[in-house]
Amino acid sequence: EVVLFTADENSNNVKQNVVEGSENVSEKELSVAQWIYSNGKKAGKFTDSLTSSDFVYYPLKNLRGTYGVAGLKIQNENFYRENETLIDNFMNQIAGAIERENLNQKANQALVLEESDKLYKTLFDSLSHELKTPIAAIMGSSNLLLNIKSESNKATKEQLYNEIHTASLRLNRLVENLLDMARLESGKLVPYFNLYEVNDLINSALKEFEVEKSKHEIIVSIPDKMPLLKFDFGLMEQVIKNLLQNALLYTQEDSKIEVKASFDEKLGYIIISDNGKGIPEQDIQNIFDKFYRVNNKIAGGTGLGLSISKGIVEALKGTISVENKTTGGLKFIIKLPLN
Repeated sequence: EVVLFTADENSNNVKQNVVEGSENVSEKELSVAQWIYSNGKKAGKFTDSLTSSDFVYYPLKNLRGTYGVAGLKIQNENFYRENETLIDNFMNQIAGAIERENLNQKANQALVLEESDKLYKTLFDSLSHELKTPIAAIMGSSNLLLNIKSESNKATKEQLYNEIHTASLRLNRLVENLLDMARLESGKLVPYFNLYEVNDLINSALKEFEVEKSKHEIIVSIPDKMPLLKFDFGLMEQVIKNLLQNALLYTQEDSKIEVKASFDEKLGYIIISDNGKGIPEQDIQNIFDKFYRVNNKIAGGTGLGLSISKGIVEALKGTISVENKTTGGLKFIIKLPLN
C-alpha cells in the first residue's frame, strides 16, 4: 500500500494525494509526513525516527528542493532490508519525474506570460492607433466648427460634418469588433436565424462606406434568381463590413472591389475580392488569426476584423476562406448552407 503527499504551493505543508489502493491516512500519519517534508529525512517504520508509524516514509527531493513525501506500508522487515537500495532508487526516480513536471509547468507559465505580454502590447498598440485616428478627426473637425463664425462657409462646414461622421463610424466599427470578439470568446454569441435576401444584406453594409465608395470602384453582382439565405442579419452584416473595410484599407485609391453572390444545390456563396497586391502565400494560413497582420505592418485596423468574421461565419454554420487571385488581389469566399 502506498500513500503520496505533495507540497501545497500556498503553504509550507503537504497534502495527501489519494492513490489507487490507498485510503486516507490518520492525523498521526499526516503529522509524520509533515515532519519528513520539513526535515527532508527518511523516517517511520523500520527506521531510526518515528518508528511507531504504520508506513516507512521517504522525502521526494533532490538538489532543487523537496516536492513531497511517499510512504510504503511494508509488513516484513527482512523484505524491506533486502530491497532498501532498490526502493531508494525508485524514490529518486519519482522525485526527478515530479521535478521535471514542475519545471515544465513553470516553463509553460512563463511562455503564457510572455505571450500575454505580446498580446497586451499588440492590442495596446493597435487600439491606441485605431482610437487616436478617429478621435483626433472628431476633435479637430468639431473644434473648427466651433470657431467658424461666418455663415458663408457652408461647404467647409459640410466637409467637417462628413469627417466627423466618417470618424464616428470608424470608431463604432472598432467598438463593435471588440464586443463581438468578447462575445465569441465567452461563447455568448447566439445567432438568430432567418431567411434574407443577399441583395438587402450587401446594400445595408455598403451604406456605411459612402465616403470610401467615392474613392474606389465597387461592383455588386447578384443573380436575379439568388435564393434566400438563412443567417443572422446583424452578424452577417458585420462580416460583410469587415471584409469591405479590409479591401478598402489595403488597396490603393481607384482600385476595383467586387461583391458577387452565387449558389448551387447545397450552398450559397458571397465572394468579396479586390485587385490589390494580395498577400504572401505563407500568410494565407494565418490571416484569420486574432491580431495578425501581414508583415506585422500597422496600416490601420486592429487585426480583429477577419478573426471575428471567421468566428461569426462558423457560428452561422458556414465557412470562410481566402485566396490570392491569379490576376492579382485577394478573394474572400463565404459559403452558407441553403437549408
